[in-house]
Amino acid sequence: MSGRAGGRAAPGRGSRRSPGLVAVAFALVACSRGAPAVDRPNVLLVTVDTLRADRLGCYGGRVATPQVDRIAREGALFSSAACPMPMTRPSVSSIHTGRHPRSTGVVNNAIALGDGVPTLASSLQASGWRTAAFVGVRLLDTGAGIFPGFETYEAPPKRYQVPAAEVVEPAIRWVAQRDVTRPFFLWVHLFDPHLPYAPPDDSGNGARMEERGVTRRSLLEAAEDHGGDLPAPLFERALALYDDEIAYADRWIGKLFDALESRGLLDRTVVAFAADHGECFDHGIFFEHSDCLYDGAAKVPLLLRFPGRIRAGTRIDAQVELAQLAPTLLGLAGVARPVGMDRPDLFAPAAADDDPAAWALVQ
Repeated sequence: MSGRAGGRAAPGRGSRRSPGLVAVAFALVACSRGAPAVDRPNVLLVTVDTLRADRLGCYGGRVATPQVDRIAREGALFSSAACPMPMTRPSVSSIHTGRHPRSTGVVNNAIALGDGVPTLASSLQASGWRTAAFVGVRLLDTGAGIFPGFETYEAPPKRYQVPAAEVVEPAIRWVAQRDVTRPFFLWVHLFDPHLPYAPPDDSGNGARMEERGVTRRSLLEAAEDHGGDLPAPLFERALALYDDEIAYADRWIGKLFDALESRGLLDRTVVAFAADHGECFDHGIFFEHSDCLYDGAAKVPLLLRFPGRIRAGTRIDAQVELAQLAPTLLGLAGVARPVGMDRPDLFAPAAADDDPAAWALVQ
Protein backbone atom coordinates (compact mmCIF):
# COMPACT_ATOMS: atom_id res chain seq x y z
CA MET A 1 0.00 0.00 0.00
CA SER A 2 1.27 3.47 -0.69
CA GLY A 3 -0.01 6.99 -0.61
CA ARG A 4 1.55 10.39 -0.35
CA ALA A 5 0.83 11.79 3.07
CA GLY A 6 -0.54 15.18 3.83
CA GLY A 7 2.26 15.78 6.31
CA ARG A 8 5.85 14.60 6.28
CA ALA A 9 6.85 12.03 8.86
CA ALA A 10 10.27 12.40 10.40
CA PRO A 11 12.61 9.68 9.13
CA GLY A 12 14.49 7.58 11.66
CA ARG A 13 17.80 9.04 12.73
CA GLY A 14 20.61 7.00 14.21
CA SER A 15 22.97 9.22 16.17
CA ARG A 16 26.67 8.51 16.19
CA ARG A 17 29.22 8.95 18.93
CA SER A 18 32.96 8.75 18.94
CA PRO A 19 33.76 5.07 19.68
CA GLY A 20 36.76 6.05 21.78
CA LEU A 21 34.72 8.36 23.99
CA VAL A 22 32.01 5.75 24.40
CA ALA A 23 34.53 3.11 25.40
CA VAL A 24 36.04 5.41 28.01
CA ALA A 25 32.59 6.10 29.42
CA PHE A 26 31.90 2.38 29.73
CA ALA A 27 35.25 1.79 31.38
CA LEU A 28 34.48 4.43 34.01
CA VAL A 29 31.34 2.58 35.11
CA ALA A 30 33.09 -0.77 35.41
CA CYS A 31 33.17 -0.48 39.18
CA SER A 32 29.37 -0.23 39.34
CA ARG A 33 28.41 -3.80 38.54
CA GLY A 34 24.96 -4.09 40.10
CA ALA A 35 23.60 -7.49 41.09
CA PRO A 36 25.80 -10.57 40.77
CA ALA A 37 25.46 -12.61 37.59
CA VAL A 38 23.18 -15.64 37.83
CA ASP A 39 24.09 -19.15 36.73
CA ARG A 40 21.42 -20.70 34.47
CA PRO A 41 19.33 -17.51 34.30
CA ASN A 42 15.79 -17.29 33.04
CA VAL A 43 15.44 -15.83 29.55
CA LEU A 44 12.61 -13.48 28.54
CA LEU A 45 12.27 -12.47 24.90
CA VAL A 46 9.70 -9.74 24.20
CA THR A 47 9.09 -8.88 20.55
CA VAL A 48 6.65 -6.27 19.29
CA ASP A 49 5.35 -6.35 15.74
CA THR A 50 5.75 -3.39 13.39
CA LEU A 51 7.50 -1.19 15.96
CA ARG A 52 9.68 1.67 14.75
CA ALA A 53 12.71 2.35 16.91
CA ASP A 54 12.39 6.13 16.51
CA ARG A 55 9.00 6.26 18.27
CA LEU A 56 10.37 4.95 21.58
CA GLY A 57 11.49 7.32 24.30
CA CYS A 58 14.89 5.65 24.70
CA TYR A 59 15.56 6.19 20.97
CA GLY A 60 14.59 9.85 21.15
CA GLY A 61 10.97 9.31 20.08
CA ARG A 62 7.86 11.15 21.17
CA VAL A 63 5.98 8.20 22.72
CA ALA A 64 6.19 7.76 26.48
CA THR A 65 7.50 4.19 26.89
CA PRO A 66 8.81 3.97 30.46
CA GLN A 67 8.89 0.18 30.59
CA VAL A 68 10.92 -0.24 27.41
CA ASP A 69 13.07 2.72 28.41
CA ARG A 70 13.85 0.94 31.68
CA ILE A 71 15.49 -1.92 29.75
CA ALA A 72 17.71 0.61 27.98
CA ARG A 73 18.52 2.49 31.18
CA GLU A 74 19.42 -0.68 33.08
CA GLY A 75 21.04 -2.56 30.20
CA ALA A 76 22.30 -2.14 26.65
CA LEU A 77 20.75 -0.27 23.73
CA PHE A 78 21.77 -1.05 20.16
CA SER A 79 21.17 2.10 18.14
CA SER A 80 21.71 0.59 14.67
CA ALA A 81 19.95 -2.78 14.65
CA ALA A 82 18.38 -4.06 11.43
CA CYS A 83 15.85 -6.73 10.59
CA PRO A 84 16.70 -9.20 7.82
CA MET A 85 13.43 -8.52 5.97
CA PRO A 86 10.53 -6.20 6.87
CA MET A 87 8.14 -9.17 7.11
CA THR A 88 7.05 -11.03 10.23
CA ARG A 89 7.74 -14.71 9.59
CA PRO A 90 11.15 -14.23 7.94
CA SER A 91 12.33 -11.84 10.65
CA VAL A 92 10.97 -13.81 13.60
CA SER A 93 12.47 -17.01 12.18
CA SER A 94 15.86 -15.26 12.06
CA ILE A 95 15.47 -14.10 15.67
CA HIS A 96 14.88 -17.67 16.82
CA THR A 97 17.41 -19.47 14.63
CA GLY A 98 20.31 -17.05 14.36
CA ARG A 99 20.21 -17.46 10.58
CA HIS A 100 19.35 -15.27 7.62
CA PRO A 101 16.15 -15.90 5.61
CA ARG A 102 18.21 -17.32 2.74
CA SER A 103 19.42 -19.98 5.20
CA THR A 104 16.11 -20.70 6.94
CA GLY A 105 14.19 -20.67 3.66
CA VAL A 106 11.53 -18.42 5.24
CA VAL A 107 11.51 -15.62 2.70
CA ASN A 108 7.88 -14.53 2.99
CA ASN A 109 4.89 -14.83 5.30
CA ALA A 110 3.51 -17.88 3.46
CA ILE A 111 6.51 -20.08 4.24
CA ALA A 112 7.03 -21.94 7.53
CA LEU A 113 10.33 -22.77 9.19
CA GLY A 114 11.28 -26.30 8.19
CA ASP A 115 11.49 -29.30 10.51
CA GLY A 116 14.70 -29.94 12.34
CA VAL A 117 16.12 -26.40 12.30
CA PRO A 118 17.70 -25.75 15.73
CA THR A 119 16.19 -22.79 17.55
CA LEU A 120 16.69 -20.80 20.70
CA ALA A 121 13.83 -22.72 22.35
CA SER A 122 15.04 -26.18 21.33
CA SER A 123 18.57 -25.41 22.54
CA LEU A 124 17.39 -24.12 25.93
CA GLN A 125 14.86 -26.93 26.37
CA ALA A 126 17.56 -29.53 25.69
CA SER A 127 19.66 -27.88 28.40
CA GLY A 128 16.90 -28.06 31.04
CA TRP A 129 14.97 -24.80 30.61
CA ARG A 130 11.16 -24.82 30.77
CA THR A 131 9.85 -23.11 27.64
CA ALA A 132 6.69 -21.23 26.69
CA ALA A 133 5.51 -18.85 23.99
CA PHE A 134 2.52 -16.52 23.93
CA VAL A 135 1.97 -14.70 20.63
CA GLY A 136 -0.67 -12.18 19.63
CA VAL A 137 -1.20 -13.06 15.95
CA ARG A 138 -2.32 -16.19 14.12
CA LEU A 139 0.45 -15.71 11.53
CA LEU A 140 2.86 -16.96 14.22
CA ASP A 141 0.80 -19.95 15.36
CA THR A 142 2.23 -23.47 15.14
CA GLY A 143 1.90 -23.27 11.35
CA ALA A 144 4.84 -20.84 11.33
CA GLY A 145 7.13 -23.72 12.28
CA ILE A 146 8.78 -21.99 15.26
CA PHE A 147 7.00 -24.04 17.95
CA PRO A 148 9.41 -27.04 18.32
CA GLY A 149 11.22 -26.68 21.62
CA PHE A 150 8.31 -24.89 23.31
CA GLU A 151 6.41 -26.97 25.87
CA THR A 152 3.61 -24.39 25.85
CA TYR A 153 2.73 -22.46 22.68
CA GLU A 154 -0.34 -20.23 22.58
CA ALA A 155 -1.58 -18.18 19.62
CA PRO A 156 -5.05 -16.77 18.84
CA PRO A 157 -7.31 -19.74 17.98
CA LYS A 158 -10.18 -17.73 16.47
CA ARG A 159 -9.36 -14.08 15.85
CA TYR A 160 -6.41 -13.15 13.63
CA GLN A 161 -4.92 -10.95 16.34
CA VAL A 162 -5.47 -10.18 19.99
CA PRO A 163 -4.40 -7.19 22.09
CA ALA A 164 -1.48 -7.25 24.51
CA ALA A 165 -3.72 -7.93 27.51
CA GLU A 166 -4.71 -11.31 26.06
CA VAL A 167 -1.07 -12.23 25.51
CA VAL A 168 0.53 -11.00 28.71
CA GLU A 169 -2.09 -12.27 31.16
CA PRO A 170 -1.66 -15.97 30.26
CA ALA A 171 2.11 -15.45 30.20
CA ILE A 172 1.96 -14.14 33.77
CA ARG A 173 -0.14 -17.14 34.81
CA TRP A 174 2.41 -19.47 33.25
CA VAL A 175 5.24 -17.82 35.18
CA ALA A 176 3.26 -18.16 38.42
CA GLN A 177 2.79 -21.88 37.81
CA ARG A 178 6.36 -22.60 36.69
CA ASP A 179 8.59 -25.34 38.08
CA VAL A 180 10.72 -23.28 40.48
CA THR A 181 13.58 -25.80 40.35
CA ARG A 182 14.29 -25.05 36.68
CA PRO A 183 15.06 -21.87 34.72
CA PHE A 184 12.57 -20.80 32.07
CA PHE A 185 12.57 -19.33 28.58
CA LEU A 186 9.50 -17.21 27.85
CA TRP A 187 8.76 -15.59 24.49
CA VAL A 188 6.02 -12.95 24.31
CA HIS A 189 5.12 -11.44 20.94
CA LEU A 190 2.77 -8.43 20.93
CA PHE A 191 1.00 -7.38 17.74
CA ASP A 192 -0.57 -4.09 18.80
CA PRO A 193 1.29 -1.48 16.67
CA HIS A 194 0.34 -3.35 13.48
CA LEU A 195 -2.63 -2.27 11.37
CA PRO A 196 -5.43 -1.69 12.17
CA TYR A 197 -4.24 1.26 14.26
CA ALA A 198 -6.85 1.09 17.00
CA PRO A 199 -5.55 0.77 20.55
CA PRO A 200 -8.01 -1.00 22.85
CA ASP A 201 -8.56 0.33 26.31
CA ASP A 202 -6.95 -1.61 29.15
CA SER A 203 -10.00 -3.86 29.38
CA GLY A 204 -8.56 -5.59 26.31
CA ASN A 205 -11.84 -5.47 24.39
CA GLY A 206 -10.32 -6.51 21.07
CA ALA A 207 -13.67 -6.59 19.29
CA ARG A 208 -13.73 -2.79 19.30
CA MET A 209 -10.37 -2.33 17.61
CA GLU A 210 -11.40 -1.80 13.99
CA GLU A 211 -14.42 0.28 14.96
CA ARG A 212 -12.22 2.76 16.82
CA GLY A 213 -9.28 3.16 14.50
CA VAL A 214 -7.67 3.35 11.10
CA THR A 215 -7.68 0.21 8.97
CA ARG A 216 -5.72 -0.84 5.92
CA ARG A 217 -8.91 -0.57 3.85
CA SER A 218 -9.63 2.98 5.03
CA LEU A 219 -6.11 4.07 4.08
CA LEU A 220 -6.34 2.46 0.65
CA GLU A 221 -9.75 3.97 -0.04
CA ALA A 222 -8.63 7.43 1.05
CA ALA A 223 -5.53 7.25 -1.13
CA GLU A 224 -7.60 6.14 -4.10
CA ASP A 225 -10.11 8.95 -3.57
CA HIS A 226 -7.31 11.56 -3.52
CA GLY A 227 -5.18 10.48 -6.46
CA GLY A 228 -2.76 8.50 -4.32
CA ASP A 229 -2.43 11.13 -1.59
CA LEU A 230 -3.44 10.56 1.99
CA PRO A 231 -5.21 13.60 3.44
CA ALA A 232 -3.17 15.22 6.17
CA PRO A 233 -5.83 14.76 8.91
CA LEU A 234 -6.06 11.04 8.20
CA PHE A 235 -2.30 10.66 8.12
CA GLU A 236 -1.89 12.46 11.43
CA ARG A 237 -4.69 10.39 12.98
CA ALA A 238 -2.99 7.19 11.85
CA LEU A 239 0.29 8.34 13.40
CA ALA A 240 -1.40 9.26 16.67
CA LEU A 241 -3.19 5.91 16.91
CA TYR A 242 0.01 4.06 16.05
CA ASP A 243 1.74 5.87 18.93
CA ASP A 244 -1.15 5.07 21.27
CA GLU A 245 -0.80 1.38 20.43
CA ILE A 246 2.90 1.53 21.30
CA ALA A 247 2.07 3.13 24.64
CA TYR A 248 -0.58 0.46 25.26
CA ALA A 249 1.91 -2.34 24.56
CA ASP A 250 4.43 -0.66 26.85
CA ARG A 251 1.95 -0.67 29.74
CA TRP A 252 1.42 -4.41 29.39
CA ILE A 253 5.15 -5.03 29.18
CA GLY A 254 5.29 -3.23 32.52
CA LYS A 255 2.68 -5.59 33.98
CA LEU A 256 4.85 -8.53 32.91
CA PHE A 257 7.90 -6.95 34.52
CA ASP A 258 5.92 -6.29 37.70
CA ALA A 259 4.88 -9.93 37.88
CA LEU A 260 8.47 -11.09 37.53
CA GLU A 261 9.77 -8.52 39.99
CA SER A 262 7.16 -9.40 42.63
CA ARG A 263 8.44 -12.98 42.54
CA GLY A 264 12.10 -11.97 42.73
CA LEU A 265 12.71 -13.15 39.16
CA LEU A 266 13.40 -10.05 37.09
CA ASP A 267 17.04 -9.61 38.09
CA ARG A 268 17.60 -13.34 37.58
CA THR A 269 16.36 -13.06 34.01
CA VAL A 270 18.06 -12.08 30.77
CA VAL A 271 15.55 -9.69 29.19
CA ALA A 272 15.70 -9.09 25.44
CA PHE A 273 13.43 -6.64 23.65
CA ALA A 274 13.14 -6.24 19.88
CA ALA A 275 10.77 -5.65 16.99
CA ASP A 276 10.45 -7.93 13.98
CA HIS A 277 10.43 -4.86 11.71
CA GLY A 278 9.22 -1.28 11.72
CA GLU A 279 6.64 0.69 9.73
CA CYS A 280 7.02 3.13 6.83
CA PHE A 281 6.08 6.75 7.53
CA ASP A 282 9.16 8.25 5.88
CA HIS A 283 9.67 11.08 3.37
CA GLY A 284 6.03 12.07 3.22
CA ILE A 285 5.01 8.59 2.07
CA PHE A 286 3.09 5.87 3.86
CA PHE A 287 4.03 2.38 2.68
CA GLU A 288 3.04 -1.01 3.93
CA HIS A 289 6.25 -2.13 5.67
CA SER A 290 6.82 -5.21 3.49
CA ASP A 291 7.19 -2.91 0.44
CA CYS A 292 9.53 -0.49 2.18
CA LEU A 293 13.32 -0.29 2.38
CA TYR A 294 13.55 2.95 4.36
CA ASP A 295 15.00 2.93 7.88
CA GLY A 296 11.49 3.16 9.29
CA ALA A 297 10.85 -0.45 8.29
CA ALA A 298 14.36 -1.92 8.36
CA LYS A 299 15.73 -0.32 11.53
CA VAL A 300 14.43 -1.90 14.75
CA PRO A 301 14.80 -1.40 18.50
CA LEU A 302 17.07 -3.92 20.21
CA LEU A 303 17.67 -3.88 23.97
CA LEU A 304 19.18 -6.31 26.49
CA ARG A 305 19.11 -6.26 30.30
CA PHE A 306 20.88 -8.65 32.69
CA PRO A 307 22.14 -7.07 35.93
CA GLY A 308 25.63 -8.14 36.93
CA ARG A 309 26.50 -9.18 33.38
CA ILE A 310 25.47 -6.28 31.11
CA ARG A 311 26.54 -2.84 32.27
CA ALA A 312 23.65 -0.43 32.80
CA GLY A 313 23.46 2.43 30.34
CA THR A 314 25.52 0.75 27.63
CA ARG A 315 24.98 2.09 24.11
CA ILE A 316 26.41 0.33 21.07
CA ASP A 317 26.29 2.22 17.78
CA ALA A 318 27.84 -0.43 15.56
CA GLN A 319 25.59 -1.96 12.91
CA VAL A 320 24.06 -5.22 14.19
CA GLU A 321 21.28 -7.55 13.07
CA LEU A 322 18.43 -9.46 14.68
CA ALA A 323 19.96 -12.80 13.66
CA GLN A 324 22.66 -12.15 16.28
CA LEU A 325 20.13 -12.25 19.12
CA ALA A 326 19.76 -16.04 19.50
CA PRO A 327 23.49 -16.79 19.85
CA THR A 328 23.80 -13.86 22.26
CA LEU A 329 21.00 -15.13 24.51
CA LEU A 330 22.44 -18.64 24.52
CA GLY A 331 25.82 -17.21 25.44
CA LEU A 332 24.39 -15.21 28.33
CA ALA A 333 22.56 -18.34 29.52
CA GLY A 334 25.75 -20.41 29.32
CA VAL A 335 24.34 -22.77 26.66
CA ALA A 336 26.34 -23.86 23.62
CA ARG A 337 24.94 -22.71 20.31
CA PRO A 338 23.81 -25.42 17.88
CA VAL A 339 25.47 -26.13 14.56
CA GLY A 340 24.29 -23.68 11.93
CA MET A 341 23.64 -20.78 14.32
CA ASP A 342 26.56 -18.93 12.83
CA ARG A 343 25.91 -15.23 13.44
CA PRO A 344 28.31 -13.53 15.87
CA ASP A 345 27.39 -12.67 19.43
CA LEU A 346 26.16 -9.08 19.79
CA PHE A 347 28.83 -8.46 22.40
CA ALA A 348 31.71 -9.98 20.45
CA PRO A 349 34.25 -7.15 20.11
CA ALA A 350 35.47 -6.15 16.69
CA ALA A 351 39.15 -5.78 15.90
CA ALA A 352 39.24 -2.17 17.09
CA ASP A 353 40.33 -1.74 20.70
CA ASP A 354 37.78 1.02 21.22
CA ASP A 355 34.75 -1.02 20.09
CA PRO A 356 32.03 -0.38 22.73
CA ALA A 357 30.93 -4.02 22.54
CA ALA A 358 34.16 -4.98 24.28
CA TRP A 359 33.11 -2.96 27.32
CA ALA A 360 29.47 -3.96 27.51
CA LEU A 361 29.80 -7.12 29.61
CA VAL A 362 30.99 -7.39 33.19
CA GLN A 363 33.60 -10.15 33.18
